[in-house]
Amino acid sequence: MTLRKKFLAQCERSIDTFVERLQPGREDFPIVPRGIWTSEAFALCAFIEMQNIDMLFESGIYRGQSTWIVASYFNQLPIASVDIKLQQAAIDRLSPFSNVTLSEGDGAEFLLKALRENPEKRIAVVIDGPKNEAALELAGQCLDEGAVFAGLHDTDRSKSVRPPLDEGFVFVATDDPEFVSAYGFLDEGKWDKGLEEGRGRFPYQKIKDYKAYEELECYGPTLSMLTRRKSTLDVIWEKTLGPIVDRVPETTEKKLYQPKLPVHAIR
Repeated sequence: MTLRKKFLAQCERSIDTFVERLQPGREDFPIVPRGIWTSEAFALCAFIEMQNIDMLFESGIYRGQSTWIVASYFNQLPIASVDIKLQQAAIDRLSPFSNVTLSEGDGAEFLLKALRENPEKRIAVVIDGPKNEAALELAGQCLDEGAVFAGLHDTDRSKSVRPPLDEGFVFVATDDPEFVSAYGFLDEGKWDKGLEEGRGRFPYQKIKDYKAYEELECYGPTLSMLTRRKSTLDVIWEKTLGPIVDRVPETTEKKLYQPKLPVHAIR
């Protein structure tokens, strides 16, 4: 089974628990401008479960939206987050979680040191600062130091970081059409808020060319989860059997999650 199919299967197993614990459809569910989208945070939670992660380290937390969602889902998972300058809003909303520690400092130094100090643990890292190519370089370093996976935010297909990501790493992303079709309903608050602010169908995104963005099949900022650098065998697989295997349906009966909210998807 490919990484993508394993991820989508895990999402099917995790969605009911996620909705029960987070209740993303409620009116007072927190929506953070320029923060991670709810479907992206759900994908992160599902991937953490799939990979049996022991510890999570984050670089760049802004107002703590991703940290708050992950800590709400995993109340026993140790989470350590760093930012160059912590915002009081993040400190306040994350203070109730005993499993979350916050600090100020350089994200790259923080992540690499954490990995070197915990070689026996299954560690995941999330990078939301630095950005773009610097973030991709840091993700590669973290994988080389033993991270089970590296979550990289702001990797939609309009970004310059996406081609080298596509070419150099094995990963799954939240702009996968099947993922968006099934779990885009989690972002309903984002869409509504964006429309209220007159930002069209892409709230919190600075889109210079709306048409080009839509044609690229982008969906939100996009979280990519990298598991390793590509090998020659990975490249051969992608060009031969990989796409065929991804299209083969599972033989086991699947439970189809029926969201109460409308599904938003970009084709």
